[in-house]
Amino acid sequence: MFFIKLVGIFIVVVILGVLLDKLLRKSLKIETPKGKIYEHVNTFHKWGERLVITLFLIIVAYASFSREPIIEIKYIFFIFYLVLYSFRAWMEWKYTKNEKEYIITIYSIGLFLFFILILVWLEKIEFL
Repeated sequence: MFFIKLVGIFIVVVILGVLLDKLLRKSLKIETPKGKIYEHVNTFHKWGERLVITLFLIIVAYASFSREPIIEIKYIFFIFYLVLYSFRAWMEWKYTKNEKEYIITIYSIGLFLFFILILVWLEKIEFL
C-alpha cells in the first residue's frame, strides 16, 4: 500500500513539474535545451558535480556498511539532491548571466522540497 501511494504521489508531482516547467519556460522566454540532457557551464562545474556525486557514493557506501551510521541514508539522498542542484543553480547563475536556466534549476529544487514535504505530511497523519 505504501509503495502504491508513493508512486501515485510521484506521478502527480512529475506531471505537475512538467506542466509548470513548460509554463515557466514560456512565460520567462527560456529555451528548452535540445540534444543533451544537461550541459555543464564550464570545466569547474563538471568536476564540481563529479566531486559531489563521488562524495555521495562514498558516504552512502559507508552508511550502508556501517553498524551505526552517522546519518540515515534517506537524509543523505535529500542532502545530496539539495547540494547538487544548489551548486548547479549557483554555477548557472554565476557563469551564464544572459541565460535564465538557473531559475528552472531553483524551481526544480522547490518542487523537490514540495514533494518531500508532502511525504513528511502524509507520514505524520499516518496515511503511509
